[in-house]
Amino acid sequence: MSDFRRILAVVDLTLPGLATARHAWMQAMKGGARFGIGHVVDWDHGNGFSTLAPSQIEDRLERVVKRKLAEMTDMIGAVQSTHLVSFKTPRLGLSELLRGWQPDLLILDCRQAFGLGQDMSPKALGWTCEIQIVDLPGSGFQPGLLFQTLAQSLQNRLTAMP
Repeated sequence: MSDFRRILAVVDLTLPGLATARHAWMQAMKGGARFGIGHVVDWDHGNGFSTLAPSQIEDRLERVVKRKLAEMTDMIGAVQSTHLVSFKTPRLGLSELLRGWQPDLLILDCRQAFGLGQDMSPKALGWTCEIQIVDLPGSGFQPGLLFQTLAQSLQNRLTAMP
């Protein structure tokens, strides 16, 4: 057992994000910690071209992003996980996820480290915890592999349908 009770991986929705989530899930399993996976949606709702209110767009986007996070956790076998989404700027979104879920350990991909470890600490975001910024071998973006993974996921769904 580790000292961590709650581990949060904040990821993007790519293969490197999947690798980061897998790494975080393995840490959580090894230490008996609860596992959360989050994503910060950085979007500008001020374009004025939608017939939907910003809150309606966020509701729809949140469902889509949570479904993607659920697919990621299914792929890595994270059977008990919490899926979190924030709709702020990257740093404010990370702050919201940290304060809302209150992890003991935050795990980030080095490509999406939100400036942590360089010019600020998580305490500046309103929560204190340990941070692990990972650079996993082979986690570089590979569009062919991503397409293959998505195609396999779709194939599995289609064969499971009655």
